[in-house]
Amino acid sequence: MLNKIKNMEIKMKNRKHTHKGTCQSCGSVQAVMVDGNIADHGYKVDWGRVGSCDGSHKKPMELSCSFANLKLDELNQLINDNDKLELIIKENILNRGMDDIIARPKYIVDEFGARLVDQQDKDNRVKELNEYLRKPLEYITINRYKDLIQTNIDVLINLKETRHGKPLYEAAYVRNIVKQLEDSMSEVHNYCESFLQQNRGSDLIEASRQLYRDVNNNNSHEEFSTSLGLVKIVSKYNGVSFTGRGYKLATFKTTFYLDGEKITKKELLAK
Repeated sequence: MLNKIKNMEIKMKNRKHTHKGTCQSCGSVQAVMVDGNIADHGYKVDWGRVGSCDGSHKKPMELSCSFANLKLDELNQLINDNDKLELIIKENILNRGMDDIIARPKYIVDEFGARLVDQQDKDNRVKELNEYLRKPLEYITINRYKDLIQTNIDVLINLKETRHGKPLYEAAYVRNIVKQLEDSMSEVHNYCESFLQQNRGSDLIEASRQLYRDVNNNNSHEEFSTSLGLVKIVSKYNGVSFTGRGYKLATFKTTFYLDGEKITKKELLAK
């Protein structure tokens, strides 16, 4: 196992960014740079960690789990430190209030055209913030934070077991999955296009409405089990696109899912 990991590390130094790996801290899949380390990336988790991930510039989980072990020690200590958790909770409440209330005050333009902060609006926002901080935030409790931290711990333990010593992801891996899923929709796309073509000489709008109502033939779905999870695509006829010259083509509403949750194509490709 050790020799295998060292060989993977040596090969990475001779590559451009062609692979991705699992961050030892936040568990996300990120680019692996030419030095064999995870690229700089940010993160946000529900219990309060926000900013540049400390797993950046570390070896991916596939090559090493030493930093993950340090993170697990840190999290296990934090989950039992109520005083520190209370400080984190108060800091998060304050930051959230500042973002929601003060960060974007209104602006006014003076007689010379200068853009100035509306001080009255800012004062009102500060007042709202003070009221906000006095409210009992029932959804933010130490026990809830502990549950979220435990989830983070469980994720890292699972990734150690499932990803350490495994091959890095190829950078084109997800793109290939997306392309195959989109290609799998060609049959229903061709059917809808053909149906509209056959009705171009009659009432195209009515034909489009008829096709839109034909739920047995106007949509399709496909799903692949991948190392990222279960990736699914759903594509449904969505109407006719017109140009200045008239009918152009059938349009479709395409939705992607990852493990049952909606995800945009851009977000999926970034995995």
